[in-house]
Amino acid sequence: GHSRGKSKFGQKNKKTKHQKIVEKVLHKRFGLEVIPGIRLPKQEHFLLKVTNVFDLNYRSNIDILRTVVEPNSAINSIGKLLENKERNTPEDMKNFLIIQQKAINHTIKVDIDDPGPIPGYLWFGNGNYTKILGLLNKENPFFAMALTAGSNDNGEYLELISFSTSRELHSKFAKYMAPIEDEKRFINVRFNLDMEVTQVSYKEDGKEVIADREDWDYYCSGTVFNQFYFASAIHATIHVLHYILTAAIEQCTKHNTSLSTWAMPYDENIAIKYIEVGLLLIKPEAGKTLEDIDVEGEKPFDKSPDDYIVTGKHGFGVKSGTIDNYLKEAWINWGHCKNVDDFMEGFLLEDLYKSPNGKEIMEKAGILGEFNKQAANIKPFAEELSAAMKESDKAAFEIAENNLKKFLENCGDHVCDIDNISSWVQLVSITGIVHGSTLSCTRCLLMPEVIRWREIQGKTWSHYDCLLMEQFATAQGMEVGRHVLTDALPNAIKKEWNTSLIDPKVFGVMKKYSDLSHKLKEESKAELEAKPEF
Repeated sequence: GHSRGKSKFGQKNKKTKHQKIVEKVLHKRFGLEVIPGIRLPKQEHFLLKVTNVFDLNYRSNIDILRTVVEPNSAINSIGKLLENKERNTPEDMKNFLIIQQKAINHTIKVDIDDPGPIPGYLWFGNGNYTKILGLLNKENPFFAMALTAGSNDNGEYLELISFSTSRELHSKFAKYMAPIEDEKRFINVRFNLDMEVTQVSYKEDGKEVIADREDWDYYCSGTVFNQFYFASAIHATIHVLHYILTAAIEQCTKHNTSLSTWAMPYDENIAIKYIEVGLLLIKPEAGKTLEDIDVEGEKPFDKSPDDYIVTGKHGFGVKSGTIDNYLKEAWINWGHCKNVDDFMEGFLLEDLYKSPNGKEIMEKAGILGEFNKQAANIKPFAEELSAAMKESDKAAFEIAENNLKKFLENCGDHVCDIDNISSWVQLVSITGIVHGSTLSCTRCLLMPEVIRWREIQGKTWSHYDCLLMEQFATAQGMEVGRHVLTDALPNAIKKEWNTSLIDPKVFGVMKKYSDLSHKLKEESKAELEAKPEF
């Protein structure tokens, strides 16, 4: 999940439509393929995967189930406040403030009475999108993965290229942007090595036009929206990855108490999120069993491809069905990553590494500085953890690795060749940290200057604008105290994670890297608080 509040959205005894949908899904025997061709092995049935859905993170899962959801909930009242209402009026601004405050109180904050980081903290930014864009691209991996680099007579630069009128583009960002149907969405932005915007251009009547400086903020807010679309596509695909990988580690460690106890927290929440991705974001291969499910006259898996947030035109505005294969390509890329470096160089920052002097330019600009500090711990953590497992019980460890290899090689046709626990830990951990970075960008959905770009020429907020904004509610679900290198779950609701059952050597590695991760976060927080602008 992205954010964790004590949800008060529409809590009542009556089951919601969304809960009814999920219950019906869980009682069907089927194989849901959110990305066709990537699935659990035939012997691993989906129904078994969700038997513990309401165990460890009971409250988080209830929050998740309420999100798609109830017409009386705070976020899901967006349509009532905004639909068919004129944009950019005093009433519109007031309504957004109401929506944002409810989001702060019930989704972003852990407790409604928690103070902000500092008095007057601007949870939804200060409206300076020229600066916000540079900051997101410097610090957030979902945004930085769109960057390329170059140089000219004026020096080195980084840039976001969504279109070109003179050359063929090969970056992931350009590839995902190409099927966008609204020409006005095509915007290019260039940064200096301080991540300050130095040039903005846009597409008009098939030509590239250099934007006037006074219009930069307008176009930068559009680029935030474009990158959020790109991030959402990758984010949804990570959910599919985690669904398969966590099912694998759960099944492959059942034979040993220490290993299965270590693996237990990885598998919580994942199945519910997987269902949500197939209900909302990506058009899945559901089959007739699911397509026939009827809840209050609605068939949630039998809807138009246009109505999926990520892959349909009524969501982020992409031509329906055109990026589905890109999502599968990304998943298969990850399934062949043996370590953190494979993922960073072969996917996340691939386009920077492929740019002339891109690695050096990226380092000079400090791209992903804090992220890289955390990421640097993952490989040694995985290797030391794996060695400790082997030392504590070599036979059980070898059975687990053999089972893991067999499980993953049966998840599709050559889609995954991870064959050892170290590689598994590295891939889950690095994608886990990337996934956690939704914390700093999901709120863009509730910023009017950003969300207007779903239909930039619109005079009023449409039904589909409101539906997209309401996806902010799926931010519910993070558990306080849980993090990628965690060694404890202090806020588990129903089922305690009894780490005393984990071999002391293995747990020692877990605690070592949990402490290291926490120390890095505290140091980062202190550096932020020391900045004058903070």
